Amino acid sequence: MSAFENADIKALLALAHRRRGGRDAAVPVLVPRRETVARFFAAQVLTTPGRFRLVPTRANGQPAFGLYRLGPDGRHHAHSVTVLTLAGDRVARISGFLDPSLFGPFGLAPTHPPTNGGA
Repeated sequence: MSAFENADIKALLALAHRRRGGRDAAVPVLVPRRETVARFFAAQVLTTPGRFRLVPTRANGQPAFGLYRLGPDGRHHAHSVTVLTLAGDRVARISGFLDPSLFGPFGLAPTHPPTNGGA
């Protein structure tokens, strides 16, 4: 969580499972190499530390996070739910669901910190 929130690509890369690029047998799409994913995240997603806040949750028994994105009002708003597939202690796959309406079923608030003043 800290590496993502602080836009620390090097730390995130250290958490990634080493896997060659190629085709994924379960999903008929090209799976990019982790270095390619890291470059994309550095250039397009994690451009500024503090842009995102993460709140841990679980999805189908897997670790997951509610991602809150910084809005123009200075608050972090529901953005997406991200589910991690692990290989040992490394991240093998990241599945993102860009649908803020999923926050309710996960018991996540629409903003972070919640508008009611809670933590």
